[in-house]
Amino acid sequence: MSTDTVSQHALTRNRPSVELVEPLAVRPKVAWRMLGCGNSHGYELLARGELDSYTSGFARMITTESIRRYIARRLAKPGKVRKSPRKTASS
Repeated sequence: MSTDTVSQHALTRNRPSVELVEPLAVRPKVAWRMLGCGNSHGYELLARGELDSYTSGFARMITTESIRRYIARRLAKPGKVRKSPRKTASS
């Protein structure tokens, strides 16, 4: 083993591994950012039962799975997806 390989191995061995874990639930502010909506619309979605949430202590949590399901429902509705406006060729 070369000296470079040994030193790289020692660095990775002593460093804790970083594993990205997707959250199962997020706070409302994060959920609204994920959906691209504001506070009022987000809480309307909760009130209509479009998103699943629960409280943990004083914190409201919204499940990421319900956010995915909401987006899938919106995409499945015909005519609900806006297309980008076409640029017209000007002569």
